[in-house]
Amino acid sequence: MAVFELHAAFVEQSIEDIEGLPISTLLCGGNVNPFGPTLSAVVSIGEFGAARTLPLVYLMLNPFAQWAHEIGRCVIGNTWTPVSDMEPLLNLDLGSCPSFVLPSLLFDDAQAIEIHAGWFQRAREARAVWNSIKAHAGDPWTRVDVEVANALENYALPVLRGDKLPESPPDVPLEFEEALKFSEYVLSPGHMETELQALSGSWKHAIDLQRNAGNRLPVTMDVEAFITWLGAIARTCRFPSAPAH
Repeated sequence: MAVFELHAAFVEQSIEDIEGLPISTLLCGGNVNPFGPTLSAVVSIGEFGAARTLPLVYLMLNPFAQWAHEIGRCVIGNTWTPVSDMEPLLNLDLGSCPSFVLPSLLFDDAQAIEIHAGWFQRAREARAVWNSIKAHAGDPWTRVDVEVANALENYALPVLRGDKLPESPPDVPLEFEEALKFSEYVLSPGHMETELQALSGSWKHAIDLQRNAGNRLPVTMDVEAFITWLGAIARTCRFPSAPAH
């Protein structure tokens, strides 16, 4: 089995500390956002293999901020059972629910579906994300436009007018069967391809938006640097349209 031993307090690192090191991706997901697209991943430093003990790092990449936290270590036996062994990582607070994921090559198809369903069950706002994806299937650009318009109408404009903000709807977790359907959909090659295209486009759009607004936020990761990091993270993932590893 593989035992994921998590630190009581995570250790902050610089992404430069691990840039260029071999990594094995365990979880990877992101959100398309025209103001600040994000890619997050949990990786081991070193090749994930039998009878090894490897550091675990949680990465977050955004055009305007990036960080790396060492979150623990993985003690790998001669064999492992991904669905059950991954439970400690799924219980981490990995932020809001991703709109897309890149499945690790360490999982077969059935394992990937179940593991990511477990992630979606625990993730914040998973129901809202899943409903939005279903409403705009295959069209992340329209989905994001609608989400931005809703945010402006329901939050930004009331703030400018001095109105009371509406109460947010309750965040009702997905049932496991719902999470499985969500997982099956987001793991489809077509969804991954359109989401990655939209992510790259929104990365450039977010940077251009800030520059046109007078660089209120410093750009600390341009598109080229992001593509390099995405390639490193995706090297041990099933990556749509990429050559076989």
